[in-house]
Amino acid sequence: MPGHVFLYAPPVVRIKRLLEEGELGQIYFVTSTRVNLGIHRRDSSVIQDLAPHDFSILHYWFGMPQFARAIARDSVVPGLWDVAFVDLGYESGTLVHIELSWLAPTKLRRTVIAGSKAMVVYDDTATEQVRVFDRGAVFERATSASRTERAWPTGWATSSRRTSTPRSRCGSSSPTSSPRFAAAASPRSHMRMGLDIVQIVEAAESSLVIMARPCR
Repeated sequence: MPGHVFLYAPPVVRIKRLLEEGELGQIYFVTSTRVNLGIHRRDSSVIQDLAPHDFSILHYWFGMPQFARAIARDSVVPGLWDVAFVDLGYESGTLVHIELSWLAPTKLRRTVIAGSKAMVVYDDTATEQVRVFDRGAVFERATSASRTERAWPTGWATSSRRTSTPRSRCGSSSPTSSPRFAAAASPRSHMRMGLDIVQIVEAAESSLVIMARPCR
């Protein structure tokens, strides 16, 4: 069982429930920031170190992406990527942009989900970890051949405060953590997901070796 502990965190589970129940509508895009002023590891890149957290959460929410691509830079140690921007695309049309860095002045763990019915801000370091906004873009009848009216509803907002359950113990709440349930169902963080996350990491890093095309 891979150690994707965020899959058992109450905020991540709550957002999964919102997605399954259609509360957010069609998901247009997701942005995620996972940065800090951290130690430069010699045995892995920032993608290998930080991205699996976001990749596992996104896999739990949306499944396997169709593609992964990235740009990165070795700012401090030559040959060691310490800042990276990763893009994922899904069959539904949802686009994801992930910012990863060991060079940020402050620690930030923040994800924004923009849907057609509502939007969500998930901040793992905040007191109010999940905030849901009744905000979106609604297209109405065109007023001319070149103009379409848009409505921008800004309704209710709800929030969930930080829970006291440490993530390191969240996995024990899964009913499948007991051996007698092992044959009946798989845990959220299962072996196949672990392989998928490794493949996403490899796809993102493989895209870095492709020479970028000049703008002119």
